[in-house]
Amino acid sequence: MARASSENPSAGRAFERLAFDSVSRYFGVEFESDCRLSIGNPPKQHRFDLVSTCGRYVGEYKNYTWTEGGNVPSAKMAFLNEAVLYLHQVPEDTVRFVVVRRDNRGRHSETLAEYYCRTYSHLLNGMTILELDPDTGDIRRIDVQMGQAEPYAPAGNTIAAHPDAGRGRSIVPRTKTEVSPPSAADFERELAAWFAEETINGAGSVVVRAGDLHKRVGGYPGPDHRMPVCCGAMRRAMGSGDEVLAGHPAAEAPA
Repeated sequence: MARASSENPSAGRAFERLAFDSVSRYFGVEFESDCRLSIGNPPKQHRFDLVSTCGRYVGEYKNYTWTEGGNVPSAKMAFLNEAVLYLHQVPEDTVRFVVVRRDNRGRHSETLAEYYCRTYSHLLNGMTILELDPDTGDIRRIDVQMGQAEPYAPAGNTIAAHPDAGRGRSIVPRTKTEVSPPSAADFERELAAWFAEETINGAGSVVVRAGDLHKRVGGYPGPDHRMPVCCGAMRRAMGSGDEVLAGHPAAEAPA
């Protein structure tokens, strides 16, 4: 499976404008878009979507949705993780946030932002995840520990400084027991993390072997491997620019 690390820069302009206006009202401060800040050691310039004129608020926005079939968009989860990793390089006394489009999963009540917080809470210490309703411009904050949300703040309301914005939390990552076989969600999470790592390292494309992915998750090689589940997760994560380089008809061996 090969993945191209590219996005359409012209997509989502309307959402970007809505995010800019709504976030300004939510925090009650003025923002500048597409700003460069020095991060890391040694310092290196990185471009962030939203930076307040006072310098206290730094954020990104993501116009992401579930797949057409209602599955997890693994590649987009990787880009979200990448955004969070860059925000972690910003000083801790800064309010660091990500704005995610509100999108419900078919008949289920869970939104994509809620799923992201529930699944990747171990990466979100000190982050503020905001969910933006694309129809109304309303914003609500998602609890990064529980994946639950506060009521929406109407687009016309101003919140000078949210009481929990940027506040660090002590989060204990969830772990699997040795007797629990990896699930499809486990493979999807690890695949998203893999894409994020390669994107940050500047890879133009990523080649993923099912055997390598399974080894990262655990339980392979071995008699109780979950290779069909692993291969299924990889297929669901494929986008229009991806291709299968090799495979096994029964998905019983590494692809």
